[in-house]
Amino acid sequence: MTTATVLTVPKPPQGKWAVWGSRATNLLEYVAAIGIGVMFVMILANVVTRTFFGFPIQGTNELVGNIWLPAVIFIGYVVAQARGQHVEADIVFGKFPRQIRREVRFFTSVLTAVASGFFSFFGFEEATHAMKIGKTAPASDIYIAPVYWFVPVAFAILAILFLIDAVGSIRGKFDNLVHDEFEDLLIETGGSEHELIVETKEGKRNV
Repeated sequence: MTTATVLTVPKPPQGKWAVWGSRATNLLEYVAAIGIGVMFVMILANVVTRTFFGFPIQGTNELVGNIWLPAVIFIGYVVAQARGQHVEADIVFGKFPRQIRREVRFFTSVLTAVASGFFSFFGFEEATHAMKIGKTAPASDIYIAPVYWFVPVAFAILAILFLIDAVGSIRGKFDNLVHDEFEDLLIETGGSEHELIVETKEGKRNV
């Protein structure tokens, strides 16, 4: 006989810092979207003028490749990490017991935070050097030194975000509520058959 169990998954509460963080990532996302739009317009205009009028727009490759593209990439890194939207292949990881998953995520988050800290440190040195020598794009006079600051700033933010994730992992922030509750239920009932119905704000569904 199959027993139906309803599991209600509550929406995580958002504190003041979470709200401000969400607003900041939204703003960064808009900036990145504008950057992508600018790159599209510049590349399209360059292709059109080169194809139909016989001359390219000078500096297009340098502006796109050395200014807009790095800005969009590093902003994207920060936004994706802040929202937990990086691609994860957790086919094996998801089958680990809850405590093991917490410990693995904790240590990987700490190691990634340390690595990001090193990248930020060395990026700071490179950015300082670029500002000192007045770095320009290769084979052009386009000034790109300020763009180098995206590296240390982005990795410094990433290091902080990974440390926050490390603490959150120990507190169960990344626990799979559905998987863990069902696992506990099966243990309590001695492995009897159960039909799990998950109730969220979107409605109910069988698992």
